[in-house]
Amino acid sequence: MNRNETNSSRGLEFVRRAAYYAIVGTSAHRLNTTRDARRARYTDPLCSGLHIREAGVSLSAPAAAFAITMSLAKNNKKASVNHRRSSSNKLSSPRDCKCEGSIMADVNKAGAGLSHLSLSSGENLFDAIRKTNATKCSAKAQEYFNTFDVDSDGYLNDREFDTLLKQLFCNKGQSYTLSKKQTTDIFKLIDENQDGKIDLKEFTECWHHWLKQILDPVTALVVVDVQNDFISGTMAICDCPAGQDGAAVVPCINKLLDTTRFDVVIYSADWHPENHISFIENVKDRKLHHTTKVSSENACKMDTVIFEGPPIVEQKLWPKHCVQGSWGSELHKDLKVVENAVFINKGTNPDIDSYSAFWDNNKLSQTGLINELTSRGITDVYVCGLAYDICVGATTAHSVEHGFRTVLIEDAARGVDVNDMKKTHDKLLRQGAALVNCDSVPGMVSADDRRPDLGYKAALNFAMARKLVKTESSQGGVKEKLSQDKKAAQTKAK
Repeated sequence: MNRNETNSSRGLEFVRRAAYYAIVGTSAHRLNTTRDARRARYTDPLCSGLHIREAGVSLSAPAAAFAITMSLAKNNKKASVNHRRSSSNKLSSPRDCKCEGSIMADVNKAGAGLSHLSLSSGENLFDAIRKTNATKCSAKAQEYFNTFDVDSDGYLNDREFDTLLKQLFCNKGQSYTLSKKQTTDIFKLIDENQDGKIDLKEFTECWHHWLKQILDPVTALVVVDVQNDFISGTMAICDCPAGQDGAAVVPCINKLLDTTRFDVVIYSADWHPENHISFIENVKDRKLHHTTKVSSENACKMDTVIFEGPPIVEQKLWPKHCVQGSWGSELHKDLKVVENAVFINKGTNPDIDSYSAFWDNNKLSQTGLINELTSRGITDVYVCGLAYDICVGATTAHSVEHGFRTVLIEDAARGVDVNDMKKTHDKLLRQGAALVNCDSVPGMVSADDRRPDLGYKAALNFAMARKLVKTESSQGGVKEKLSQDKKAAQTKAK
């Protein structure tokens, strides 16, 4: 087993243990210990690459699925009327609704004029409840379930679910076209018992955990490395092969910040020590591996060398840039910095580079970004900045790996090499990121524009979380039974 496989299995075990301890009432934070981190060789065991199979597709969403896992686990501790089938499919009283106070007021306000939901009204039934926290309300879940259950048989069949998807995935009154595979895959992910129909229990769970991500998204804007050295300093983007103007991203980002209300804005920055491994000025300070194709004497800017380590490191060489405390490391003076912003420094280890705002390039350690996102319950990550094919691309890819619904804002990014930018674009599309321009972002953040590719990602997160909780619930029951048998045997022996 190689290191990545080891990290993957350990990360899966951590998430499973976290789900188990959520069931028995122990804080997940107590699991995030230095010992766990040291064993897995990265700071947060929760965030390893983790792959399991569900509904014929590969799931890889440990960090984003974790919040759903915790919520599902807590719900499974209670015998809720919302998760029990009744012959009438009706909640017994208003108290069964989990919405209280301001949440219920928002839902009632949003639902004004829609007290009797009807598919024949011509109105989009989801537009009225977006960003109102209606997905926290079990009574609303039942109301929508009954509306889409056209034949009133107590289930949503594939045709009824298809009608739901057409209303759910919509932008300005126009439904997105989903392929047969997309609708089938999403249906299978929601249909927990795989009986070919969705009952009220399954729908209520997906209402609280899948539809929540679509109708009540929690959003973060990650502004990557909009620093002086990348705009007019030692590593100015305009001097790179693509010849793009790095300063052009500043007005785009500022407009986004003025017109769009993100739940958190995060600024990342290269923050290198003087002896950093990426600086061509330091190439002779470390021994090169025998497989490297260029000597330290002949190495040029943008050459790739291999350092002997340990660990062995493949490194592209750059001019000295973004040195800690220097003018070049500062954010551009015209970039708007919002109140209550979060700042993430990366590349602080002299012996390894860090393109991504999440991980170093060898995934041996991570920044605090993942904790900032998960602690806020972020579902959607929007990425922009410099450079498209390096730090922006790496940050976007890792956000997808962590399971966040991830959007790269292309016209708010500039790159180094046109060919590499095209490769990055294609790779991110394959991974499941959405690639958009600034004009699309406000509608997506407000949930007016609900895209099927991001909805599919949300379904993957939900299915993974449910699988983890189910596994741990089963294992927890077995452990409890064994413990009881052991105690009974000890009592009998006495």
